[in-house]
Amino acid sequence: MFEIYKFSEIEIMLFGLTFIRLSACFAVMPVFGAAVVPVSTKVLLSLVFSIVLFPMIQNGMTDPVVVKNEFVLLALREAMIGLTIGFLAQLVLSAAEIAGSIIGFSMGLSASQMVYLAFGDQATVVQQFKRTLVVLFFLAINGHHYWMTALHQTFLLHPVDQITFKLIGFK
Repeated sequence: MFEIYKFSEIEIMLFGLTFIRLSACFAVMPVFGAAVVPVSTKVLLSLVFSIVLFPMIQNGMTDPVVVKNEFVLLALREAMIGLTIGFLAQLVLSAAEIAGSIIGFSMGLSASQMVYLAFGDQATVVQQFKRTLVVLFFLAINGHHYWMTALHQTFLLHPVDQITFKLIGFK
């Protein structure tokens, strides 16, 4: 009746691998990986991004034998790629937090620790301000758009159906 519902087993597995990469990325992303963001929101965002990105990256996926035989290995690879992307984005905000902590310590504000709800630990006022400032700056320069483009580029650089990594730039 409808052609949209006729997915092969391989396409469903490839969509699952795409979903695994995006879920791992959203689990540790700076804004979405916070403790105050519900898990259902992270899963829904991963699902929506998977639905949007999967048709764009599907044309390069051609080896169904590798996907069937090595699915667990591919799933671990996708999870590691997603975690790496998320941790790299987290690294930028961690630098701002460390700078805020150093500034707060030198100003004598290290004694005024407040509970930081996003991570469930304590942070100085300056540290929280620096982190909020970096997140707002990231959103103001459309960093989330660049992040989405970079995420799409990772699927082109490291396709879902290949076990090996391309070492472009490491020659």
